[in-house]
Amino acid sequence: MTALTIVFPGLNARRLAGWLLLGLTIMLAPSPVAGADAAVPPTSPEPAVVVVFNRPVAVFRAPNLGFNPKQRAVYIEERIAKLIGEYPAGEIGTRATSEGMVITIGGERAFALTLGDIDPIEGETLEQAAQVSMKELRDVMWAMQKQREWPFLIKSMLLSLGATLIFGGVVWLVQRMGRWVIPRVNALVRRMSDHLLKGGYFVLSQAAYFTRWLLRIIGWIIVLAGAYFWMTYCLGQFPYTQPWASHLGGFMTSTLASLLDSSVTVLPNLFVVVVIALAALMLARIVRGFFQAVQKGQIVISWLDTQAAKATGRIAVVVIWLFAAVMMYPYLPGSGSQAFKGVSVFIGLLISIGASGVVGQFTGGLVLMYSKALKPGEYVRVGEHEGTVLTVGFLSTKILTPWHEEVHLPNLMLLNTSLKNYSRLAGKEGVIVHTTVTIGYNTPWRQVQGLLLEAAGRTPGLRRDPAPFVHQKALSDFYVEYQLNATLDEPQRRVPTLSVLHANIQDLFNEYGVQIMSPRYVQDPPEKVIVPKARWYDAPAAAEPTNPGQKPGSASGSQREKP
Repeated sequence: MTALTIVFPGLNARRLAGWLLLGLTIMLAPSPVAGADAAVPPTSPEPAVVVVFNRPVAVFRAPNLGFNPKQRAVYIEERIAKLIGEYPAGEIGTRATSEGMVITIGGERAFALTLGDIDPIEGETLEQAAQVSMKELRDVMWAMQKQREWPFLIKSMLLSLGATLIFGGVVWLVQRMGRWVIPRVNALVRRMSDHLLKGGYFVLSQAAYFTRWLLRIIGWIIVLAGAYFWMTYCLGQFPYTQPWASHLGGFMTSTLASLLDSSVTVLPNLFVVVVIALAALMLARIVRGFFQAVQKGQIVISWLDTQAAKATGRIAVVVIWLFAAVMMYPYLPGSGSQAFKGVSVFIGLLISIGASGVVGQFTGGLVLMYSKALKPGEYVRVGEHEGTVLTVGFLSTKILTPWHEEVHLPNLMLLNTSLKNYSRLAGKEGVIVHTTVTIGYNTPWRQVQGLLLEAAGRTPGLRRDPAPFVHQKALSDFYVEYQLNATLDEPQRRVPTLSVLHANIQDLFNEYGVQIMSPRYVQDPPEKVIVPKARWYDAPAAAEPTNPGQKPGSASGSQREKP
């Protein structure tokens, strides 16, 4: 190792070991060229079809004389067309040669079929392939001859013209039938609507709408089927287009056969689907009837009230149909196809992306229904909205405000906002309404309290038992904050009752010379800021009092002497 290091100064023991290992690997590795050549199978050329006058004559699958199948097909098509032009009535024959079977036209060589052109899967022989090519060539020669005969062409055109007239008559008849039937369906609905209720009229109108569309669909099916048969018939009258007509007819036959076979195959599955659907329908009716009885009070369940029974019935029916859909899915025609699975995944993706907010609103509706936070007919306040609850739905709650505004509140908003229910305890203890005034310290608090209680006594709609009371909520820097509390008879009258109460407070404070001000100034004005009683009804104010049944100058409740 020392000698090698002296001879090769840059070489050490570690590098020497690495180079020796690499050399041994290269020498012991198998030859990649031979293995690769043996592993790759020889590629066979693409087959080429010889087409003459729109008809297949032969199929080339192997090269011959240095030409691949496609080159052979192009050359042979030109060769056959030339020979038919020279020998329009020439005899078609075959002869065996060393390369295979040679097809002749008028004794001239047209093309040759080799053993490589035989389809091994079909199991045909070279002689059978030659006989098929001879038959196709005879059809080609017959079609080309007929294409040049004017009597034959005139007859074909007349037949096509007759088929066109018949097809036009079918289209006209379908249109006339539609114009005759649809107005009579509408007239029938109008005649029967006078004898039906609103709901029945709605069902009948929807049935009429479905009938009109069904008639239109049937008309379009008849027109399209007529167009298909008309095209097939017209193409079959001319020699050049006869193969197209054969393909159209074969497609229609195979399609109808496939549909018939599929219909027979899926009949047992459809029977299972119908049985599951009928069972789900019966069960849904039973469940709906049970919860309707609970809702009407015919069946009493302690933990389930009317509103929750309605929601629970709907949820139970939806669950039943979802379970039925899951049970029916494997028996639906085409449920195992990739297209059906792709559509199902796509619909599920759309629902999962777009229904996140809807699921939250639905969950909020369930929480509101089962927690019994509010019910239809109750008077509530949610945030800045106040009114009577009309409906509590799965997605939103509808409220009618005192200003006759219909407000739709999302259920998630109701769960995330403080909710005041004025009607829940109104029948027992009543609902307390309150209002606040701020008066300066220079006014005796006993006088302010007496004035507020007097205003409550003058206001109709407020209970006398329990009696109204006043709280001093805060002693601020410049004024005292007084809160008048009174019990309300009807929660729905909360806003107008508060309006009358505020009017009575102003009248009384003006009557007794107490100014309603919250002083925030350094010095009081020289005169009190009040409205004299003589000016209470200055124009354009009404001369009559705002409180019904009260005479001007009169006061209900305890009277105090004016200062």
